[in-house]
Amino acid sequence: MENKINIMSIGDIHGRNSWKISIFGSLQAYGWWKNEVDEGIVEIMTDQYPVLLSMDKIIFVGDYVDSFDVSNEDILNNLDDIIHFKRTYPEKVILLLGNHDIQYIVKDNICSGFRPEMKIDIEQRFTDNADLFQICYLHIGTNPSGSPRRTLWTHAGITQGWLRNAKRQTMFNPKYRFYEEFRDLDYEPIDVFLEFCWKFRSSCLFDVDSDSGGLNRWAGPLWVRPNTLRFESVEGYDQIVGHTVKSEITHVQVPDADVESNPEKIDILTFIDCNSKEVYINKF
Repeated sequence: MENKINIMSIGDIHGRNSWKISIFGSLQAYGWWKNEVDEGIVEIMTDQYPVLLSMDKIIFVGDYVDSFDVSNEDILNNLDDIIHFKRTYPEKVILLLGNHDIQYIVKDNICSGFRPEMKIDIEQRFTDNADLFQICYLHIGTNPSGSPRRTLWTHAGITQGWLRNAKRQTMFNPKYRFYEEFRDLDYEPIDVFLEFCWKFRSSCLFDVDSDSGGLNRWAGPLWVRPNTLRFESVEGYDQIVGHTVKSEITHVQVPDADVESNPEKIDILTFIDCNSKEVYINKF
């Protein structure tokens, strides 16, 4: 029998500490766990936290900061706790970046909720721990037919239009200043290309379209809105994203012509930034 892996996806945090309840059962239990880690006995006591123990991956889809109701101190402390959690389980925990995080890292990418009084502190957290954060995560499983089934996590999603445009600006553009690094890049699977865009801070990564008040034709993976993603989702990938608040976790099926990798001819989009529940668990 094929072994399934459990992956927990956590939506936009924005300073909230409810992720601790989802993973550890309560804030008190999280406090116990943190004390155990600090005392060096976490490997002995892990079985006290069954949800944590049962998850093969725990993926945060970004937006750890900025809030209209959480204090500066609580936002910063919560970010420190997320970083601490990642350092404790570097292989299990995946930290993606969102647009609200990027604005403290990359110049001229300001969006709503920005707290200028916190820029130095938040920027320092992301800069000092840059090795812990990434733009995307890709899991390759199998369809019932045995062909690969690819699931991609980003903050907001990848569209066909943006991907074509991003390639034209980077790997197919001899005038691009990092063309030598991009031109021979094997961009399949797609996560390799996305992480290269982040490594070299390619401007296309931060594109904002008119749906979010920007001037670009296509929004990048930090800014895509659900309506655009539904009709322009890149084929051959199921996607799990946050970014746009919904009333509940939502699954949308979209056509996929890439029959070889997906005989069902359907990709599934899952939107997990929601008011009622911010954790999505799936078996792959």
